[in-house]
Formats: sequence, structure tokens, C-alpha cells
Amino acid sequence: MQQPNYPGHGSSHSPSPRPAKADLQRAYRTKEVESFNLLRDVIKDITGEEIQTRNEILRKAIELLQSSRLQARNLGQHRAMGPAGHPGPQRLDPPPPPVTSGS
Repeated sequence: MQQPNYPGHGSSHSPSPRPAKADLQRAYRTKEVESFNLLRDVIKDITGEEIQTRNEILRKAIELLQSSRLQARNLGQHRAMGPAGHPGPQRLDPPPPPVTSGS
């Protein structure tokens, strides 16, 4: 009776068309390192901070995203308010000059 031929077990006379698991893992780790380095560089550009560990990189990225979301929300609320804090369209034109008496 012939044994079933499972990938990675036994018969090595037919090469597998798929990359080996180790090769896939290596490629994944390489891409992961590149992504963390890119994120580290972006954080440095934004904050000027030199962050070293992955944990610090992720924490700082979360902090920056939350801060950005809050700023965007506040900006949206500010734009929705008109002059003197009243709802309505916001005028960007300068106010008219004060009226002076002609003597």
C-alpha cells in the first residue's frame, strides 16, 4: 500500500512550486522591519523624537493618530460655527473699517 504524499513529508523527488515556509517567514520579517523603520522615520519627522523599540513606535503612532483625530474633530466643529460662536457660515473677509465722523 502506498503512503499518501503530504507536502514537506517524505518524497523529495518533485520540487514544490510554493516557496518554503522559512522563505515566506523571512520575507514577512523583512517587510515588517521595513514598515517599522518607515513608521519610525515618519514619527521622527513629525515630533523630532528618536524612538528605538517597536513598542515605543506603536505607542507613539497611536498617540499621534488619536491627537490627529481630535484635532480634525475640533477643526470641523470650529468651521461649523459662525462668527461669535454662532452656528452658520463663517466669513473669512476682514471686518469693515470703523466709521469716523468727517470733521
